[in-house]
Amino acid sequence: MTDAAWDELLQNVNSVVNCVGVLQDNLWESTARVHVVGLRGLIAGCERARIHRFIHFSAIGVDRRASSPFSSTKRQGEEIVAASVLDWIILRPSVVVGPGAFGGSALFRGLAALPVFPIMPLTGPLQIVQRDDVVRTVLHFWEKEARLD
Repeated sequence: MTDAAWDELLQNVNSVVNCVGVLQDNLWESTARVHVVGLRGLIAGCERARIHRFIHFSAIGVDRRASSPFSSTKRQGEEIVAASVLDWIILRPSVVVGPGAFGGSALFRGLAALPVFPIMPLTGPLQIVQRDDVVRTVLHFWEKEARLD
């Protein structure tokens, strides 16, 4: 998007919650284009608009040196957010479950349909979070007086 397009979208906005993300590269989506290039444009627009609070969704584990394009581009996105002049916070939920949270719920429905439970090598236990808890966290940090430290 152009600077002018971001500026128009961010008129009369004082807080932004960025939930944009893609899990993998394919013919239509690029993790780098979404998690880095697009985010860089959004951050620049938010800085020009003097956005009050920027809440950015990343993912658990991206602070470790992971090799997937998803993890490395999410980490790059976090670095862009952290380098900005915005009043920002980064949230790293794991698997989100609940009504309307289709990714995590679909995973569990799919696993429940299997005749055996697969054991994946080199993985740890899931840290599941309820969608409503994620929403409450965002609303907490949305408040002007919420402390980020």
